[in-house]
Amino acid sequence: MNLRKVGVKVQVSPGGLAGAVGCLLVLVGCGLSNLDGPGPCPDPWPCDGENLIVVAKPDFVRADGHSTVWIAVQLLGCDGVALEGRRVALALTDPSGMFADIGVLAHESVMTGSDGSARVKYIAPLRQHFSANSSVLVTGQVEEGNGSSFIARTVEIEIRSMETRP
Repeated sequence: MNLRKVGVKVQVSPGGLAGAVGCLLVLVGCGLSNLDGPGPCPDPWPCDGENLIVVAKPDFVRADGHSTVWIAVQLLGCDGVALEGRRVALALTDPSGMFADIGVLAHESVMTGSDGSARVKYIAPLRQHFSANSSVLVTGQVEEGNGSSFIARTVEIEIRSMETRP
């Protein structure tokens, strides 16, 4: 076996160094230097929330009016268990976060299945004279039974021009 040494150069800004030192002091202060017993600090990630994951495959589309992207959402409990039967609302916005008519989602909301996931199709806009690339944001929000929502995640889809460049 032939092993090769690879060097990595890391550049740290003064603010980044201060942040790293601060994190180290907090970890040592919470008793992580003594692994035999619990430290004085509480668990920083208590199990009382949910995790929403939103992914676009592929993450780009041509502005031709028919190309599609699949938006996948997955909702997990804080313990990593899939949450079934939960509604996730989806919305399209421009890069500044304003609601926009940039393509179409096949459904405005989806229900998670037994694996905590659901999919919806995004259809690209038709922009024949669209000469510059742009993007659209798809935001998923978990809906509660009373219509409120608090967990939101966003994924960006690049919208590419139909024009061919030399």
